[in-house]
Amino acid sequence: MGANILITGAAGYIGGSLVADFLASKNPVLQEARISASVRSAEQAEALSKLGVNVFRLDLSDEHAVTETVLDNNSKRSLASAVTLAASTDEH
Repeated sequence: MGANILITGAAGYIGGSLVADFLASKNPVLQEARISASVRSAEQAEALSKLGVNVFRLDLSDEHAVTETVLDNNSKRSLASAVTLAASTDEH
């Protein structure tokens, strides 16, 4: 079973770049991962879901909603750890 990765701000410059890089990666860890993304609007959610990404509309200023989304979906990685993972896969 692959890792669960939640990318916050997935419609923004950095988050969107991470989504694109992760989806295009040949790294087996990323190929097996279940990638989820949080966005603010329905349009953003629709665009990402067409790429096969599990999308959540989420307001990051709502602590309860963030906690519930992460715990309910068993996401173990956030943007910060996703950046670390991306950096480590570039070295291989």
